[in-house]
Amino acid sequence: MPPSRKGSSFLPQQFFSKLSKDTFIYGFGNIFSKGASLILLPIYTRLFTPAEYGIIEMLTIVTSFLSIILMFGMTGAQNFFFFEQKQNGKQHQARLVTGILQFRLIWGVLILAIAMIFSPFLNSWLFDEELTWVVFAAAFSGAWFYQIMSQGADIYRLLFRPWPYLIITTIHSLISAAIAIGLVIWLNGGLTGYFVGLSIGALASSIGSWWFVRDYINWSNLHKDWWQALLKFGWPLIFGGLAMTIRNSSDRIFIKYFLSFNHMGIYASSIKVAAIASAISGIFILAFTPYSQELLHNNDKAKANKIFELSLRYYGFIFLSLVIIIATFAPYIVKLILPRNYFSSHYMVGILSLSSVFLGLTSFSSLGSWKTKKTSLYSISVVIATCITIIMNYFLIPLHGLYGAAVSSAAGMLSLVFFSFYFSHICWPISFNYATLVIQIFICLLGLLSIHISSLLEEGFQGRFLIMAGFLVILMGISVRKSEIRQLNVMWKQLKS
Repeated sequence: MPPSRKGSSFLPQQFFSKLSKDTFIYGFGNIFSKGASLILLPIYTRLFTPAEYGIIEMLTIVTSFLSIILMFGMTGAQNFFFFEQKQNGKQHQARLVTGILQFRLIWGVLILAIAMIFSPFLNSWLFDEELTWVVFAAAFSGAWFYQIMSQGADIYRLLFRPWPYLIITTIHSLISAAIAIGLVIWLNGGLTGYFVGLSIGALASSIGSWWFVRDYINWSNLHKDWWQALLKFGWPLIFGGLAMTIRNSSDRIFIKYFLSFNHMGIYASSIKVAAIASAISGIFILAFTPYSQELLHNNDKAKANKIFELSLRYYGFIFLSLVIIIATFAPYIVKLILPRNYFSSHYMVGILSLSSVFLGLTSFSSLGSWKTKKTSLYSISVVIATCITIIMNYFLIPLHGLYGAAVSSAAGMLSLVFFSFYFSHICWPISFNYATLVIQIFICLLGLLSIHISSLLEEGFQGRFLIMAGFLVILMGISVRKSEIRQLNVMWKQLKS
């Protein structure tokens, strides 16, 4: 049973105990899934040259734009209205979920048809006529199937049932990778086999995910009565999503423009290694999102404020510490798993990991906008951050190459955190300890700079380790209150029991 069902009787300690357990569960699956991706990285970087890997990355960017249009803000809408309909019972939730699915199916067919019409133009503009229509069809349909699969899997997350969610998403990752590698190796499928394999895996997973949540499907009629409310809530998120995708991909677009596909392949491999931070911070966000949405619908704002403030402070401590750890070990990870011609990617891993952690902070910085349904304000924050990122990429990449791209990415994401906190505070103030967060980020930046300088000076592991340890101790000192140590010990014992 979710811990907040009894309103004010729910204590913060109970919240964090339950959240921690769910986080460990999500962690098991997410680390397995992302770990599999990291294991596959040496395979892909040996199957494809850096230039080919750069082409894969560019087409992935194109499909990410398409995914935002296919999504149409429905993921956020489902998260919000699912809890709003909770008091009305399961049948009302089923009509909501089915209405979203029906919209996605109809909308998806239309968007895919339009995307294929424009694929020859994309092939000429971005890929120098390197790709066939089959590659575009496979990539675009795979993005659509993945969206359908994700909606079904998310039902379990909103029901506070992490294990089924993880089983579905993990099976999807394994099936897609297995088919893609099989087509590339045994059938000499090349880039075509890679994208066809991912598409087949996504289709099979989408069918499976909806079979598992069939109790939340109601095909009695076309539930278009829900569409107006869903579109009103979700359409501003499209602009934010598109702006976020532009922000996230502008570094690679400018790398292709100023440098080459070869450089893009190296940069893409550094993103994959930095995904360790994204995966682990994503574990917390997966667990935290349903609880935060339920707290937003709880009338006890004092309790919500306390929980949100504590969650943000510990998120900053744990995941900014993780960034410093990843930056310390990045050269050894890259050397272990990647070919020699990808080795320079380790310089970007730390700062790209920081960008991923900043993205996780938006789960806190957007709460007020979500509470008041003013999702357009969050989209405005994304647009501002996108403009800042593009400007920085334009100036820094010609001067500092791939490292300039990584710095631009992190700075743009930090600006998103700042502006979304500002707009959210106007809508629905939350008593966050902003001073502590600013100090945490500053300490982390100093740590990354120190580690980067030690890399340039080619210092040994012992020096890097001492730098890491020193900054981790400082972060702990400013993040953990003495009065909380006993409670943390109690929570740890509860987790082990």
